[in-house]
Amino acid sequence: MNMNWDYIAGLFDGEGSVQIKNYPDRSQGRGIALVIGITDGDVLDGLQEFLQSKGIKSSVYHRTVLRGKERKPCQWWQISNKWDATEFLNAIKERVIVKRGKVLEALAFRQQLSTFTRPFNQSELELIRGYTAEGKTLKEIANILACGVSKVLKARHKLGIQGNLSNHKPYWKKKAEIPRCASAG
Repeated sequence: MNMNWDYIAGLFDGEGSVQIKNYPDRSQGRGIALVIGITDGDVLDGLQEFLQSKGIKSSVYHRTVLRGKERKPCQWWQISNKWDATEFLNAIKERVIVKRGKVLEALAFRQQLSTFTRPFNQSELELIRGYTAEGKTLKEIANILACGVSKVLKARHKLGIQGNLSNHKPYWKKKAEIPRCASAG
């Protein structure tokens, strides 16, 4: 099969989806997943091979699903790595029609995430100070700022803010709270 960006954009426009997800328990905080689900696995294998030649990593999954009373093969292709997703979206953004709005929204979201890979500036540190004073937890602040909890924790430390960690206890404190068995003897 002869793959090119125009064909891929059409395939994605018709069969693909852009998922902007919130992963509150992961260090990234939020992410983007790109998925295409179809019954012809050869097309997805060709797509994966084409993208691999462009340095974009993706995965193809094969399984059988129940449709009515019969089982049908179903394959789906996915990119969930933020860098690879950005490369893919940039390559198809001018070629898609139906999903152009969602593609541009995902790229804007990705750009927002990129702004927090650098250290916080003074106004962002003040936001963290304000959110902490309001009683927001580390996880809530991280979700608002689209960054990881550890980054907020480091910023609070830099600001000299102690305490108010709410449900974030070190593992050794959790262990200390477990009653110990009486020793036999």
